[in-house]
Amino acid sequence: MKRLTGCHVVSAVVASCSAMCFGQIAADAGGTVTAMANSPCGVSVCDPVTTFGVDPSLKTACLMIQFRHTAWRICLEIKPVKGLWLRQVDFRRPGEANWTRVIKEAGMVDIYVRYDENDPTCGTDPCNPARLYDLNPFASMDELVSADVGRGGFTLAPRNETKRMIGVECRDRGVAWLCKRPPVGVDRRYRAQEVVVWGVSDSGNYDAIIQYTFREDGGIEFRYGATGFNGCTDFTPHMHTGLWHVDIDVAGPADDCAMESFREDPATVSACPGSPYVSREVEQLYNGGVEGALDFDLQKFTSVHIEDTVVVNRHGNPVGFEFVPFFEGGQPRHTGPDEQWTLHNFYVTKYKPAETGYTSPDDWQLRSINPDNYLISKFLADQEGVCGEDVVVWCVAGALHTPTDEDRHSTDSGATSTGVTLVHWSGFNLGPHNFFDYNPLGDPTFLP
Repeated sequence: MKRLTGCHVVSAVVASCSAMCFGQIAADAGGTVTAMANSPCGVSVCDPVTTFGVDPSLKTACLMIQFRHTAWRICLEIKPVKGLWLRQVDFRRPGEANWTRVIKEAGMVDIYVRYDENDPTCGTDPCNPARLYDLNPFASMDELVSADVGRGGFTLAPRNETKRMIGVECRDRGVAWLCKRPPVGVDRRYRAQEVVVWGVSDSGNYDAIIQYTFREDGGIEFRYGATGFNGCTDFTPHMHTGLWHVDIDVAGPADDCAMESFREDPATVSACPGSPYVSREVEQLYNGGVEGALDFDLQKFTSVHIEDTVVVNRHGNPVGFEFVPFFEGGQPRHTGPDEQWTLHNFYVTKYKPAETGYTSPDDWQLRSINPDNYLISKFLADQEGVCGEDVVVWCVAGALHTPTDEDRHSTDSGATSTGVTLVHWSGFNLGPHNFFDYNPLGDPTFLP
C-alpha cells in the first residue's frame, strides 16, 4: 500500500488544533487567516509543493480535513481551460497514522450544452440547434466572496493567484447511522459532517459550479451545477451534459481491477426454479476485463467498482471504491455523428501518459476537443485490459433544463426573461467498497 508523509501546515494556529475542531482557524496559501465560525470540521491549509511535490508554477492549493475518526488530504488545481480539478487526494482511516492514495487526478473534461431547437431570434438554422462546449479557452474562473460560502466557510486563493477562486464549507450531513432498541437501553446515533470545495467556471450567460464534497464516511461527491441566465434561446429546453475524468489509484496506481455490479430480479437460481421472488447481486469483470462502455440501469442499480487486486481488508475482501451516477430526472443521450460519447454513463480505460490530455494531438486538457475525437476513436479502440492495471474512469452525467416561469424576474412579461435560473445539478458519487474493516463512523454496535 502506498504510504505518504504528513501534511505541512502553513499556520501554527491550525497545526495545534485538535482532531475535532469547533471554530477552526484556517490560513490560505498566502498566509491570510480566515475563520470557519462554529464549524465542526478541522480544515488546515497546506503548502501543495511541500505536501504533494507539485510544480510550484501551477495554481494549486492544499487542504487537510480532519473529522472525528477520518481525514482527507487534497490538492486542488485551477487549470487554464478546465477550471477546478482535484490534483491528488489521500485518505486516512480510523486508527491509522499513514495516508492512502485514492485519486491521482480528477475533474470535469467538458460541459456540452445542446439545445432542442433554435429560437428564431438567434438567427440560425432551426434544424441545426446550438451546440456549445463551455469548458473552453474563453471560460474563466470567477472570484468568490464571503457571501458565496456563508457562515462556516471561507474563500481561498491558490498559489500564483491573488483572486480567491475556491470556496470551502463545512456542512452537517445529517444522520449517518442510528440504532434505537428501547427494551435493552440502546439509543445511539451519529450525525456526520462533510466539507464542500467548489468554484465557478464562467463561460458567458451560464455559471458552472464545479463542486467536490468530501464526506466523513470516505465518500466523495462530484457535482456540476448549471445556473445563470438564459441566452437568446430564452425558453428553449436544453441539456447540460458533463464528462468527468477520474484517475483513481486505490492504494496506489498499480494492480487495480475494474468490476461492474448489478441486481438481477428475478434471478435464475437452480435451487428455486421459476420463483418470481428470488433476486441476486452480480459482480463481474467490467466489459469482460477490457476497455469499453457501460450503461447505468436504474432498475438494476448498476455501478462500477475499482478494486485493488493485491491489498485486502481484514476480512480478505479487496479494498476499492464504487462509482454511482447522480440523477435529477434522467440521463443525457444524443445521437449526432459527433455525439457518440454521450451514449453511455461509464467508460473505463487503461492509464497511459499519452492519454492524460497534455500531449498533442490529444491535448484535451489544454483546449476544447470533441471527446469523440480522442476518447471514443482512440482511447477505447485498442480494448486493452483493465484488470491488474492502472485504470481511469470517465463518467457522463447531465441535467435537462426546460425553462419555466421560475426562470423569470418579477418584472418580466411576454417573451422577456431577465431572471436567474435555479441550479440544475448532475454528477456522480464515489463511495468506499470494502475500503474499511468496519463502520468508520464510531464503530457502532447494536449490542447493549
